[in-house]
Amino acid sequence: MKSNEKKILSQKTQSVINFIIGVLIVLMFIIGALGKMQHSEVLHNISNIFFPFALGMIMFIFGVSLNRRKQPEDELSRELMLKAGSAAIFFVLLAILVFGITMDVIGSARDNPKFSIEGSDVVMFGQFVCGVYMAAKSAVFLWLDRTPKGEEEE
Repeated sequence: MKSNEKKILSQKTQSVINFIIGVLIVLMFIIGALGKMQHSEVLHNISNIFFPFALGMIMFIFGVSLNRRKQPEDELSRELMLKAGSAAIFFVLLAILVFGITMDVIGSARDNPKFSIEGSDVVMFGQFVCGVYMAAKSAVFLWLDRTPKGEEEE
């Protein structure tokens, strides 16, 4: 019998993968929301190209990840991931605040008293928040897990 010959996916690589997926989700939301709010043909054409590309990238990354074993968590990485998760909440709240202000400004600037948010917009916003959390948590973990400059030369 063959032993488990799958390559190991390190904690840093897993975080980079999560960061890339989170950024793709956020970009898909921003392009889609701006295209819908501005009724822009250019943004619509960009989204027609970018969305299938982004979804294909996410599926490709997911497929590659499935063929690899994940490195087991150690105590330090678990502690850093908890710190990264609590710090990522700040970025989620900041994104919600910026999005709320942007929606208010765009709704007011268009002089549209019936500027409304539909159910699909709420779902898109939920995906946006998840993408921000995923990207922020992974970025903070990578930042916390870096090697200090003094130790790199040894």
